[in-house]
Amino acid sequence: KLVLNDTVKNLSIHLPDVFYNLYEWKNGINDTLCEGKALGELSLLPLGIFRSIETSVLAYESYAITNLYWKKELFPVFESGAGDYYLIDCDSNSLSYKMVWYYSPSQIEFNGLVTKYDSLESLLYTVTECFKERAYFYALSDRYEFQEGPYFQFDVYKEAKICKRYNPHSEYWELFKNI
Repeated sequence: KLVLNDTVKNLSIHLPDVFYNLYEWKNGINDTLCEGKALGELSLLPLGIFRSIETSVLAYESYAITNLYWKKELFPVFESGAGDYYLIDCDSNSLSYKMVWYYSPSQIEFNGLVTKYDSLESLLYTVTECFKERAYFYALSDRYEFQEGPYFQFDVYKEAKICKRYNPHSEYWELFKNI
C-alpha cells in the first residue's frame, strides 16, 4: 500500500479501499509489455484494459484536472486505449459512490458519461461471469487479417443479460431494455 500511496498522495481525491485492494493485487498491465500489442490482446472487458496506477494517474490529471472531461471525484481504473474510460466514483457524498462510470465521448445515447457497474467488485464479478458463460472469450479473430494471436471477443446479447443481472442500479444496462 505504501508504493500506491506514494503514487496517489498528491491527488485531491480519496480513493476507496476496494481500489487499493485491486492495485495491491496487481498494478495493471506492465506498460512496456503493451508496446506492439493489439488493443484486443490487452482487454479484460470490452474497451477495458487494466492499466498501471501510474498510467491511471496521468489520465486522471489530464482528463479530470487539466481538461475537465469528467468531475474530479471520478478516477480511471480501466481504459480502451482510444479515449474511453471506466471510472470509480470516489465522492463519499455522491449517490453513485463507489459505482463505476463509463466515459465514452463518442456515445450519444448517454451524452458521454453513464454509470455502468454498481461497484468495482460488481464489475470484477460480472467480468468473471461473462467469461464463465462465454459472453467474453479470446479467440483468433476472423475479422482482422493483421491479428495473429488471440483477440478479445464478446457476445453483446449475452453480455447485456449478465451485466443487467449483476448491476441493477447502473444506467448503462437500462439502454438494453429489449434484451
